[in-house]
Amino acid sequence: AFREFCDELLKDDILTADEEQRLLTVAKVMDIDQEKLQTQFRDVLNHLVVARVNDGRLPVLEGAKILIKMGLVAHASMAANLMKEYVLREYQGAYGGLSFRIAKGVRFNTGGVRGKSVVVGTELKIEDKGLLTVTSQRVVFTGTRKTVEIPLPKLVTLDIYTDGIRFHSTNRKNAVLLSLESGEVIGAIVNAATQKMV
Repeated sequence: AFREFCDELLKDDILTADEEQRLLTVAKVMDIDQEKLQTQFRDVLNHLVVARVNDGRLPVLEGAKILIKMGLVAHASMAANLMKEYVLREYQGAYGGLSFRIAKGVRFNTGGVRGKSVVVGTELKIEDKGLLTVTSQRVVFTGTRKTVEIPLPKLVTLDIYTDGIRFHSTNRKNAVLLSLESGEVIGAIVNAATQKMV
């Protein structure tokens, strides 16, 4: 019943302040607290966050794990994996040459094997595990071995996936690909934060 109510409420993918208040009242009556939202209704919660951001109301995160400069705000933080694409290669070749019979059961071969290394595909592997934080000015991945910072004004495009996001920016040669719980939530927050800067 709660899912159906939320689906009806979020048909337009926008959650206004009045609709949010109605939702909180219904959740309280149905005995759905924050813990149940985080576990049983995690997909609904993610949809609610995106719809709230679509209404122009960005979340404010207290106690971010990175240093926040005065006047700036952290909007979201999520566990993430920094991914790297590896090229898979294979050696392909063929034998070239002649074979002469010298005696019964004995042959002499000339020539050899010639070939080259050929790309047969790619594979994604986890390069580092850490935390992705979105602030009002930048996106920061802090891992155990690497730290990646992308200022929002340098962002060119976002590729949003259900379980990941790829950032293309002018200050980086290669795009940054992260796997995380919800690419849609982070994508909506980054998009809204970028628009607020303009």
